[in-house]
Amino acid sequence: MFENSEVREIRGRGLEAKARVRVASREMLLALKANSMRDQDMRDILALCFQEPSSVDAVAHLEKCPREKIGENLERLDVYLSTLDPRSFQGTFGTSEMVLKRSIVNCRKLLVELRRGLTLSYTKSLSELRGVFQKREKSVREGIRELAREHRKEARG
Repeated sequence: MFENSEVREIRGRGLEAKARVRVASREMLLALKANSMRDQDMRDILALCFQEPSSVDAVAHLEKCPREKIGENLERLDVYLSTLDPRSFQGTFGTSEMVLKRSIVNCRKLLVELRRGLTLSYTKSLSELRGVFQKREKSVREGIRELAREHRKEARG
């Protein structure tokens, strides 16, 4: 972790509220969050993708993780991006629509590059299949949301 971090100045709300702390690199944080992929991790990954991350570094961190689990987690992230409620994300992070769109584009690009770099099988996202579900898109999205709710219930026990 030490070699994948740097000392940075973190600022709080007030002018005097600041501290110098060691912070993990963006790619290390992405890899850690991709490994657990909780709901809040998916939101954090999207926020971390505002600036385009280095997929090479992220792949290097993820190569040590179980491929099957990472593949499943990347699929979950793909579904999250396809069914994202923009108001929910913007409310959590206080971002503009432009920032959200940029983050989504960078996150989708990262997903493709992670799958390629980790040699994971690739399934097309809903946005790539747009038109195939044109007449039933609303039903498909609701089905995905329902599956995600069921998954969260099962995870809670």
